[in-house]
Amino acid sequence: MTLSIIIPSYNKKESLMSLLSLLDKQSADFNDFEVIVVDDGSSDETCLAVTKRVYNYKFKYIYVPDEGFRVARARNIGAKNAKGELLAFVDADVLLPSYFVKSVIKFHSSNPQSVSIGNVYGLYSENKWDLKVDLDDVDSTIKRMEELSVGKDIRQSSYARFNYKLCSMPAPWVFLWGTIFSVEKELFEKVGCFDEHFKSWGGEDIDLGFRLHKANSQFHLFEGIEGVHLSHPEEDDENYKTNLENKKYISEKYSHEMTDWLIKEENIFKLNDLIISKNTNEKDF
Repeated sequence: MTLSIIIPSYNKKESLMSLLSLLDKQSADFNDFEVIVVDDGSSDETCLAVTKRVYNYKFKYIYVPDEGFRVARARNIGAKNAKGELLAFVDADVLLPSYFVKSVIKFHSSNPQSVSIGNVYGLYSENKWDLKVDLDDVDSTIKRMEELSVGKDIRQSSYARFNYKLCSMPAPWVFLWGTIFSVEKELFEKVGCFDEHFKSWGGEDIDLGFRLHKANSQFHLFEGIEGVHLSHPEEDDENYKTNLENKKYISEKYSHEMTDWLIKEENIFKLNDLIISKNTNEKDF
């Protein structure tokens, strides 16, 4: 199987270049994957930095004029231009270990019609950490973070309540975040790709996740499909507002009991527990 890594980017030149350099260190055969950067109208000389670099792997750069927040469109453009049987969506401020490509291909080779949700160290971490990320050796950084138990993905506590088995969750799709995840290209296209209605922060990823869930896709965590998220400011008031508006859009779009929970319960980390509790109470009557 072959993999296309799709990286949407907007004014993330420094972290993007670090990510592209790390992809040169993949333990997989360079013929097994390609990298597609979709530049959503950056003004920080991303184009110059990316195009003057030489890559060991197959590489494609696509520039799209800036029309505001269009990450859903950027990811769809990347997928449309992808030649791989598998798609891995990775944000431009994430660093990947050397075993990432091999892990993704290994997972999908034995798990058809499935989605892998990447474990992302430093992603809105519940515990503060000041460990310096080695931009040249992410493998060692991840190992060190594991040893010190720092920088855990904020979703980990929710996973733990279900023994890390996403298939036992009634709504695993709420944890499909665009930071890192992989899916078969055919399946991605079958459910309609990303909804390009989303033109503000939040929601476009879980919207896709819901459609994948409705198509009976299996969601999994898989060893090695992971990365380190470079720190950025906390979610601001504007992002909070647009995320809430986008959840309302998802609820109205599907008029489904599952998506209605996005409005009933603001904290998505509680959503699976509440659905189970409700179903249990109904059975008691």
